[in-house]
Amino acid sequence: MKIKSQAVIVFFLFLASVIHAQQGRLDSAFGVNGIVLHSFDTSYLSYNAAQQIAVLPDGKFIVGGKHFSSKFLARFEENGDLDLSFGNEGRILIGPGWLASDNIKDMVIQPDGKILVLLESSHFDPDLQEMWDKTYIMRFLPNGDFDENFGRLSSYSDYGVARIETDFEVVQGNCFHLLADGKILVAGSVMAPFSNQRKNFVARCNDDGSLDYSFANEGVAIFSIGGNYEEINQMVVQDDGKIIIGVHTTVSGYRSFGFARLKTDGKLDADFGSDGIVPSQLSPPGNFHLKNLEILPDGAIMAWVNKSFFSSTTIDVVRLKANGSYDTVFGNNGVLTITTDSAVVVSKVLKDDEGNYFLAGYYKPDTIQSGGDPEDFTLTKLNVDFGVVKEFGNSGMTLTDIFNGTNDRVADAVLTKNNKVILAGFASTIYYEAKLTLAQYFGRDTIVTTDTITTPPQDSLILNENGLTILPNPVGEDFQICYPLAEKSIITIDLFNSVGELLYSFLTKEVRAEGQHCEQFTWPKGIIDKGVYFVKVYGRRFAYSGKILKP
Repeated sequence: MKIKSQAVIVFFLFLASVIHAQQGRLDSAFGVNGIVLHSFDTSYLSYNAAQQIAVLPDGKFIVGGKHFSSKFLARFEENGDLDLSFGNEGRILIGPGWLASDNIKDMVIQPDGKILVLLESSHFDPDLQEMWDKTYIMRFLPNGDFDENFGRLSSYSDYGVARIETDFEVVQGNCFHLLADGKILVAGSVMAPFSNQRKNFVARCNDDGSLDYSFANEGVAIFSIGGNYEEINQMVVQDDGKIIIGVHTTVSGYRSFGFARLKTDGKLDADFGSDGIVPSQLSPPGNFHLKNLEILPDGAIMAWVNKSFFSSTTIDVVRLKANGSYDTVFGNNGVLTITTDSAVVVSKVLKDDEGNYFLAGYYKPDTIQSGGDPEDFTLTKLNVDFGVVKEFGNSGMTLTDIFNGTNDRVADAVLTKNNKVILAGFASTIYYEAKLTLAQYFGRDTIVTTDTITTPPQDSLILNENGLTILPNPVGEDFQICYPLAEKSIITIDLFNSVGELLYSFLTKEVRAEGQHCEQFTWPKGIIDKGVYFVKVYGRRFAYSGKILKP
């Protein structure tokens, strides 16, 4: 049946439909049912994994990661669709010619919208016949092009890439920080060939990527906190410019940690701890992994530590005073153990504007050893007193199994401007095949308001303010959903109940041309309750919604 808008005149009344979205629930307006899965090709055993994510001021976000031996940057719209105006149809492939062991270790968005990427890459030394890690900084313009005013590394590109040069063959960067004056701090570890002594480094680069020779020893500070095998993996900067770093080190065969503070000239600050160094008060057995470093308003320093011992994990919060001494009134002599599931591995710690914390990671139960379900996305919410927020998800934690029985692992996470949390990582479909995976959750209870329509006369034509048409309404076994498209779009049509729970997807990511469309559907057999339902038709640049009555 063709519908002509001039042939039918219908009177209706719009109402504001208020839907309560519980904190910890997947956001059904993001991707498909709250999840985005993406591969950069359709080949067998394609590997795609997010490693870093950063939110832009307009709400879009950049994801960096691995695609086979290439690296990629991709920009997404707020609803999880690729932003086709970025790079080559939404993404940039960095490579080929770089090895599969390369990793995007950190990513920062500058105030001018340029994108800084920290890349660790392995290279072959023909003289020593060995592979050595090197560290590169890349800078991209907001549209995805290399920045011609940054770096001059002819071996990779004419511009846009700078390399951290030291006297050590191995230079492994793990994190960086953008200073207010545009200079860039890079931190990690260095090592000489065939040595078991790995030391820490902090380098300061100018805005163009060159080393700032006024910092430390020709731009690079190299030091140890007393261990054998050390590397910096966390770094924050105080208001006075001093640099707080978190260091992984080795004690009795286990990974431990410690802290140090550098002055603005790159030298250890003798007023912090013992000659600038603070060792860990947590001791083996177990491996300790620093996950976050934060400077509090009173100058105190907060660190989050994930301890693993065999198949069990714990999460500890360490608090130091501004001078580096442990804050003995906090927890047990400066260390507070968080009560969470012992199978959760934390990848990222986030803090919202109310002081709540989110622990993003993946669930790795004991059953993995016996062939059970390996790993799932997890997100836990803690209040300002570090107690689990029971109203969040299922008693404080969400658990999302992307593909049943395969590895789903979170690498990074970010808070959006509207108090949602995006987890970024990968989900394996089969062995060695993985999809870039993003999942978005409500970070706090949210009221979602949509314009809907009061009960219409039987069999009448129902239009919402966007031109959505449902016929007949109340619906029968078969019905039509009609809608206009101003441009060619990828669309999804979902059905929700009266409290906003997704019940069914009529269409998922289908391409439709510009113009008026009418889709014929059959009511889902498993949904038998009478009452009010809501349908949503949406794509990258639009969203229509309307009420359906089921008699």
